[in-house]
Amino acid sequence: MKPSYKSQALIGNKNAKKLMRILELGWLNFNYEVRQYKQVRYKRGGGTRKILTECTSMMDDLMKVAKGLFFPEGMSVEGKEEVRAFETGGFDGCVVDFHMTVEELYTCLMAVMLRVYVMTTSVEVDLSLYDNVDSSSASPKKLLVLDSSTVSQVPDVDTQHRELPDLAV
Repeated sequence: MKPSYKSQALIGNKNAKKLMRILELGWLNFNYEVRQYKQVRYKRGGGTRKILTECTSMMDDLMKVAKGLFFPEGMSVEGKEEVRAFETGGFDGCVVDFHMTVEELYTCLMAVMLRVYVMTTSVEVDLSLYDNVDSSSASPKKLLVLDSSTVSQVPDVDTQHRELPDLAV
């Protein structure tokens, strides 16, 4: 396959870069009974919201927007904002660094529509209320942390359009 003229012409084109991006913002709350994050649905004050943001916005800025959406006046269906630990995560549950920009995350994940989740855990939880939960397995597991150092560079056009090896051999 030959790369099209248009795709080659837009490589490095700073005028073609978008200044604003639409992304989806959702809320995941850690459930200690099943020991995993669960999405908070729209009926309970969560849901997925589409927001327009600048490409230079950091995850910390999105966290402020999310707290205003999901914790109006510091309260939500899950409790007060003060008794929650907050992180930002991707659609696959990996934790995203607060100093990462929206454009870096788009580049890293190569997604058409980016979905970012606010991931909350309770700071004040009594593990004795849950029969099958021990303290070592009750904390959420972090599979991968995305930060600025894990952002890949734009792929080289020549290596991207090389002929693929024959897998039937």
